[in-house]
Amino acid sequence: MKIFFEEFKTPFKTLPFGKWKIEDYLPAVKKAMRLAKERIEVLKNSSKKADFDHFLSPYLESTKELDLISRTFFNLHSAHTCNEMEKAAGELSPLLSAFSNDLFLDAKIFEQLKMTYDKREEGRKLTVEEKTILEDEYKTFVRNGALLSEEKKRALREVDEQLAKLQVQFGKNALKAKNQYVMPVTKDDLDGIPEDNLEIFRNVAKEKGLSGHAVTFDFSVYMPFMQGCKKRALREKVYTDYVQSATDGEFDNRSICKDMISLRKKRAGILGYPDHATFVLERRMAESSQEVMDFLDEFKAKALKKAQDEMKELSAFAKEMDSIDRLMPWDFYFYSEKYKKQLFDFDDDTLRPYFPLESVVQGVFETALRLYGIRFKENNEIPTYHQDVTAYEVWDDRTSKICGIFYADFFPRSSKRQGAWMCNYRKQSQEQIPHVAIVCNFTKPVKDRPSLLTHGEVLTLFHEFGHALHGLLSKCRYSALSGPQVYWDFVELPSQLMENWAFEKECLDIFAKHYKTKETIPRSLLKKIKESQSFFEGH
Repeated sequence: MKIFFEEFKTPFKTLPFGKWKIEDYLPAVKKAMRLAKERIEVLKNSSKKADFDHFLSPYLESTKELDLISRTFFNLHSAHTCNEMEKAAGELSPLLSAFSNDLFLDAKIFEQLKMTYDKREEGRKLTVEEKTILEDEYKTFVRNGALLSEEKKRALREVDEQLAKLQVQFGKNALKAKNQYVMPVTKDDLDGIPEDNLEIFRNVAKEKGLSGHAVTFDFSVYMPFMQGCKKRALREKVYTDYVQSATDGEFDNRSICKDMISLRKKRAGILGYPDHATFVLERRMAESSQEVMDFLDEFKAKALKKAQDEMKELSAFAKEMDSIDRLMPWDFYFYSEKYKKQLFDFDDDTLRPYFPLESVVQGVFETALRLYGIRFKENNEIPTYHQDVTAYEVWDDRTSKICGIFYADFFPRSSKRQGAWMCNYRKQSQEQIPHVAIVCNFTKPVKDRPSLLTHGEVLTLFHEFGHALHGLLSKCRYSALSGPQVYWDFVELPSQLMENWAFEKECLDIFAKHYKTKETIPRSLLKKIKESQSFFEGH
């Protein structure tokens, strides 16, 4: 436990993964809470004038150990969990929720904050960053009940405690339901799937202790199956199982969803908002439910006709190909992939050989070097939390200074939740370089074949790398505003910008090379990728 409270003796003060046990988290969190409360108690009773330097700046620093421990725990809870960690999450979440409420609902802390906020134009001139932090912190306190009566504060605490427990249980159920699903299939069932991809389904069966082939909900397994399996009834079975995951049995999340919706509405009401959406949108670029609905209506007017026309095209194609009278959801990926091949004379499997993961990673690094002047250098001395994770130093070529640490975690496993995301282990500030990670679920290597990505997976890597760059290139004094600490409906901008490079010839020429022949991707195929960029964009 004590390791969290000492300076890490690792390269660049990276987290010494493996030097603590899961059972260390709870006592470490409790100790960090005690330290934070002691520091805050001093601030509450200080005779110094309540201003940014004497109150808010030290207040933001008061929880630094707690922030580090809890951030580490919940990052790993998503990327590499286990039964012991799930149990710990059930204990830690309500504890952390209660701690947050202790701060936000403490009248004396808020009094100091309010004085700082009210007198922000007095004394020394605050920087734009300091003004933003002060305003954000004041609004956060108000939005979390600082102005409520004692009776409503008690009600808010009860709701938050219940929500914290339900959110943990929801995630636990979703992961368990995903991991328990396995459907044995025969080679005949996989007719239509390229021979090279059959090894994916053999590996799945082997991992699950089965012979032959099998399908799971890992997206790198599920998607090739839905795109390639010719047996419509089998596609229906797997699709239905997938969309109904965690909706019955031991891991049923339906009642939890209802309870969470009800509690969120109740919480919004306690805080004086008509509904949860209004509460959330107050701190978004959209600002209001009406703004969102207006945007959706405008989007619908422009996109619905396009989507309907696309479905008519696909339905006609499916009818001509297999006499399908009515296109169903489990048909979409299968026929859209076939239709795409007919229109553009290529599909995912045509592209895969040109996108070996290692080359794509080097390509995205080279793209970052050309765009931003930063260089990635693998460092095997930096501890990681799993053997699949690779750590890199990130250097600024212009200044020859280290500017961050980057962790890459690419392959699915039972301890990892679905999807792809970026997270911080250390947020950038004036005192520390950022330590960021991207976590994905890409197709695994099989036998003598490396991990070969679809173009969709290439887009995902570029997208998440855009988030990572947002964290790595941050230049803030305070970690509270660094990197992706922005409005949630803005946070996707850097990732979307980066994603667009994966359609550009200048970028693809860097890394898109056949894993066997080393030939660059043909110009004709690059043209088709570009042309297909708008394929089924209405969906």
